[in-house]
Amino acid sequence: NLYRMDIGIDTSRLVTMQLIFPVRTYSSLESRASFLDRLEERLNGISTIEGVSSTNWLPASSASLRRFEIDGRSDMTGEQRPLVGMVAVGSRYFDALGVRMLRGRAFTATDGEPGREAMIINQRLAEMHFRGEDPIGKRIRLINDGNIPGAPKFYQATVVGISPTIRQRGFEADPDPVVYITHGQNALMAMSANLIVRARSNPVAVAALLRQEIAAMDPDVPVTNIRTMDEVLARNRWPQRVFGTMFLVFAVIAIVLAAVGLYSVTAYSV
Repeated sequence: NLYRMDIGIDTSRLVTMQLIFPVRTYSSLESRASFLDRLEERLNGISTIEGVSSTNWLPASSASLRRFEIDGRSDMTGEQRPLVGMVAVGSRYFDALGVRMLRGRAFTATDGEPGREAMIINQRLAEMHFRGEDPIGKRIRLINDGNIPGAPKFYQATVVGISPTIRQRGFEADPDPVVYITHGQNALMAMSANLIVRARSNPVAVAALLRQEIAAMDPDVPVTNIRTMDEVLARNRWPQRVFGTMFLVFAVIAIVLAAVGLYSVTAYSV
C-alpha cells in the first residue's frame, strides 16, 4: 500500500538537490531569498529544463507545524486552533511539480514583500476549514505557540490560491493540510535549500548542467544530495521497508517453529 500510494505529483522526471549557503556571503534572509529567485530565473531559461523551483521541505518528507487561525472565526481560538504544515517555496514551485492551481493563482515575484504577504493553501485544508465558503481573499494567521525558539509569534497573509493536495509529511493515511509561503516570509529560513528540477527527458542527464549553472552564479555555493524524486521517496520509505522485512523474517521463523512443534507433538501422540 505504501509503494502504491499517490503523493499527488508525477515524479518520473524530477531531480532534487540541496544547496548550502556560505555564512559569510548569505548571512541575511534577504540575500538567500534573492539568490534563489535569481537562480530560478536563470535555470527556467534552459531548454532542457521544463521547470525549476526551491523549497525548504521536499514533498513527502516533512513540514514546519504551526497553529492555524482564520480572521473573523470565533471557533478557532486557544487550544481549538488546528495544526497545519507550513512550507516555504519559490514562485514557480507548482510549475516545477507539474500541477495547476485549482483556484486563484500561484505566487508572483512580488508576493511576500511588505504589504503583499500571500499564502497558498492546499485542497485538503480548504475542505477541512472552509466548507461552504470561498478561501480566496481570506486573511489567515500561522501562530507559533512558543515551541519554536526564535520564530515570530505569527505569520499573517491573504490566501491567493488553492493548490492540489500534495503529501507533505510522510505517508499517513490522510494527507496533511498545508499552507505554502514564500521564502521572503520565512523568518527561520535555514542556511540551505532544496532545489526541484523537472527535466524534459532524462532527469539524470541534467545534473551536470545544473552544477555548471549554479557554479556560474556563485562557485562558493556547494551542491549536494543530487537524487531523483523517486530515489528520495524510496529513502523516505526505507524505515517501513526495513521493519516490514524484519517482521516477515520473524513470521517465517515462527511458522517453522510452530510446524516443527505440531509435527513433534502429533508424532509423539501417534
